[in-house]
Amino acid sequence: MVKQTGLLRGAFERIASWDKDYELGEVGMPDKLPWGGEKSQRFFYDSFFRAYKQMMVDFRSRGLKLPSQVGFYEAIDEPPRTLKGKILRKLTPFPEHDFGMRQADGRRKSVLEGSPHLPAEERSARPSQLEKIISYLRAPMRRPEKGEDAEDE
Repeated sequence: MVKQTGLLRGAFERIASWDKDYELGEVGMPDKLPWGGEKSQRFFYDSFFRAYKQMMVDFRSRGLKLPSQVGFYEAIDEPPRTLKGKILRKLTPFPEHDFGMRQADGRRKSVLEGSPHLPAEERSARPSQLEKIISYLRAPMRRPEKGEDAEDE
């Protein structure tokens, strides 16, 4: 589902035709089970931004105006402070309070670490998944040549 950018593509194509500045305000994935989890959050960022970059490559090749920026939602979990918020956090399918890349106490989540398959000390010495995604987004925009892997961009 996170690779399906058809609705976003349609909206962006329409907005880009107006020749106005626009942006992708906030994207994210909760890490609260059953709707997410840290592995799901990692998968979302990886899959979504690969599809997003390819959409931007397509837009540039067609001469469409690109978004001016992308926002990540959110940097740190914000636990609800009200009783209503605490109840809704447990009952709603999209808990607003669990999208952070860090726990509310500041501990890093998986998306801010290297490969989860490495030992903890080695993981912290490697670039985080978020760093890799940002590098990928900043890399030159071009279509992969035939037989070339899109990850090599």
